[in-house]
Amino acid sequence: MARVRARQVEERESGGGLQTHQPSLEHRVLNGGMAGGALAMLIAVVWFAVGLMNDWVFFYPPILFILGLIAFIKGLTGEE
Repeated sequence: MARVRARQVEERESGGGLQTHQPSLEHRVLNGGMAGGALAMLIAVVWFAVGLMNDWVFFYPPILFILGLIAFIKGLTGEE
């Protein structure tokens, strides 16, 4: 029992084992750099335009566009 507990503590400290936490889309866009930001802005514009052509207004594309713009500016300035 003590060996199992020691191994669990060791895996937790070393980062071993299963990693269940996936970064969110917003987090990945913000850390995507200049190319990732430009791609996110392009997707947002196309998504919003297609929605408008079909008489739908989606609320997420403007948010994605702003996140892409922030990522693009962060990529230009060289921030991580």
